[in-house]
Amino acid sequence: MIEQKSIGGIDKFLGQFMTPSHITDSILDNLQNLQEDSIFFEPSFGTGNFIKSLIKRGISTEKIMGVEIDKTLFDKFEAGGNNLFNMNYYDFSYKFDQFVHFIGNVPFRTPALSLQTHASEIKRLTKKYRVSGIREESVFFILKTIELIELSNIRARISFIIPKSLLTNNSKFFKTFHSLLQEKFRILKVDDMPKNIFDNASLDTCLLDIEYDTSSISSFLPNPNDYWNFNDIFKRTSLGSVPCESIFLSSANETVPQFKNRLIKLFTDLDEHILDNLKSNGKAHLKVLNGQKVDLIEKKVEVITSYIREIKEKIPGFIDLLQNEEFYKKINHRNEIRFYFRNTELKKMSFVYEINPNPCRSFYFTGNPSSSSTDYFGYCDYDITRNSSPGACRTIPLDDLEQNLTDNFKKWWDNNVNRDYRYIFDLFIKTSKSKWYKQMKQKYKRFYFGIPKDLALLY
Repeated sequence: MIEQKSIGGIDKFLGQFMTPSHITDSILDNLQNLQEDSIFFEPSFGTGNFIKSLIKRGISTEKIMGVEIDKTLFDKFEAGGNNLFNMNYYDFSYKFDQFVHFIGNVPFRTPALSLQTHASEIKRLTKKYRVSGIREESVFFILKTIELIELSNIRARISFIIPKSLLTNNSKFFKTFHSLLQEKFRILKVDDMPKNIFDNASLDTCLLDIEYDTSSISSFLPNPNDYWNFNDIFKRTSLGSVPCESIFLSSANETVPQFKNRLIKLFTDLDEHILDNLKSNGKAHLKVLNGQKVDLIEKKVEVITSYIREIKEKIPGFIDLLQNEEFYKKINHRNEIRFYFRNTELKKMSFVYEINPNPCRSFYFTGNPSSSSTDYFGYCDYDITRNSSPGACRTIPLDDLEQNLTDNFKKWWDNNVNRDYRYIFDLFIKTSKSKWYKQMKQKYKRFYFGIPKDLALLY
């Protein structure tokens, strides 16, 4: 990587290496399935050669956005329209409402300058995405890009020139970065860049072209599995969720009247009895609230309290909504009936995101697990609205199931199970209760759901 002591000039100090125009032209010519009606966003546009190449292809400047930290470069560039910003990428905030193609040559520098200028933001990003021990600027740019995608709840594509070592480094820290990519992206291609295209930078670079749809890029990053990851089973799934911190999900054996009355108490006696009102028959649905770690309980209660306060502030008549049993929807939760308070007014909250605009009959399962998380599996007649953190649940449409299965999985299923494909979901529930599943969660900390190829492990 590029050490500060070995480089000179503000561009190298910032980790900037300008991409020649013939290279940006060539990259765009060779990107397959380029969606020209996308928003194109370059997070560090420098001299603007990627933007110029986009304009050459007939992309309207209204569809082009970009950020550049260097004011001298920003002031010199005149071809990009009104959607360009002179600021640090880590300070940029925007909610996109359509497919975005992030494209460009992101800064690469070790140690990252942002460790000095934006230390708290980098710490937050690396903690959020569980990527620690890395000091490379281009990794932090990718984390920031992932967050913009997820906060906007959009499909997106990333085509970044990066140091090739980001993908070939086999140290334990970079393995966590590889795992993050595996969880969130489908690889389109990885192309080596020509040698010595950047002044004063002799390291090998490549174009990483990936799509955010949570399919795996494990075909490029070796990770032999003895189980079927859900991305290897289904061609498509949707993001969804149980409600924020399970506030609006009933507990086991709780009737609608009981659940309704508990919610009303929760919102009216917020400061006095919040922990009691989060429990039914003395037991909370969230595991952490039933534990002995006082500091963790206090942190969780603090988060829940902030959610409730925001709801009360933004929806003055919320108690009246809670009184209406029409908004209590039945769901099949791990083979038992639960109820979910669902109302579109909640979409006004800062912590709520609408994922699927076309609700349908679905099976849902945990999509953002941890070794200690409460997992959710079951059926619902609608696609669950996310009221929680990104990726909390994944949903699979029940209709046209056979067309949604990968060919490789169907071959394995026909040879090893030989039952109707709908039995897959019963097998999911069975797997979630198995010792094998619990061991996988402990082993990988964030085990994204799968089933073992050796079904004997479930017995």
